[in-house]
Amino acid sequence: MDNLTHTMFGAAVGRLFEDKLSRKTAFWTAAAASNLPDADFIYRLEGAARYFDEHRGFSHSVVGLPLEALVVAGVVYLFLRQKFKWIFLLALLASYCHTLLDLLNPYPTCALLPFTDRKFAWDLVFIVDPLLWLVFAVCLIWGRKSIGKWKTSGITALSIFAAYILLRLGSHGLAAKKLLASPPIAAHERVKDYGVYPRLFGFWQWRYVVETDGNFYQGEVSLFEDRPFPSVRYAKVPENEFVAAAKETYLASVFLKFARFPYLSLYHQGDSTLVRWDDLRYVAPGEENFFGAAVLVSTSKQVIEMEAPPVLIKRTWRRIIGRWGSET
Repeated sequence: MDNLTHTMFGAAVGRLFEDKLSRKTAFWTAAAASNLPDADFIYRLEGAARYFDEHRGFSHSVVGLPLEALVVAGVVYLFLRQKFKWIFLLALLASYCHTLLDLLNPYPTCALLPFTDRKFAWDLVFIVDPLLWLVFAVCLIWGRKSIGKWKTSGITALSIFAAYILLRLGSHGLAAKKLLASPPIAAHERVKDYGVYPRLFGFWQWRYVVETDGNFYQGEVSLFEDRPFPSVRYAKVPENEFVAAAKETYLASVFLKFARFPYLSLYHQGDSTLVRWDDLRYVAPGEENFFGAAVLVSTSKQVIEMEAPPVLIKRTWRRIIGRWGSET
């Protein structure tokens, strides 16, 4: 989730410790612990591939989170001098809540490192949810303005959040059931894999990706409409020697481990071929991709250039494709 949501969620959790810590100590402990796991942002300095490899890794894991909580607790105790036990317990709870929130959206998280490097994503909430901002803001302000409601406001915010997630869980399950009951694929195809993903707005509407042996299909499913699923078909491109060379790079190996539905496309210009992958989880019909990787390979199968900004916007891909040729 975004850091504003992490901060407000942490503030609500901090209010549960009203009887153990001062309001100031509880807030700063929870706010810091709720955001420290995202310090892995620093890996961006080493390039997109390194960031893809490390983000939501050890810093978000069951082993890494207690270490971060210990750091937060130590710093807070150094400045505010209250009972270390309660500061650490709050920091630990807020740290684990960070990973819990991150698991709710489609971006994968290695929550069980070092026991397994499997990535988890529950696909229930978009990475930014303005409705959650509103809920937490109203509850936190209410608790601040009302006498005796400090702890109650935190409990209220967390209860509404839990109810909201349960509703989204039910909605997600119904959307998946409806999709599988009538998948938008050709009669001779079978579903190999599928995913149902949240939209920024639209509680009852979900995006989907369906994979078959020869195609990817993508569109939206609504719980309250019987109209056919709108879908875009992406035919799978056969791999060749240029793709094989590109897959040997660190960038490609990391991205293909990250991507659940990597759509391959090739662009040719002169003596070079651009090998590009898009993760269809982050593409909506008619829109540009958020996550992708591109490797430029020469006719001698040498890698010339690589590019994969963590967030890819329209002008990025248009510049790449415009420079490296037309699609095949």
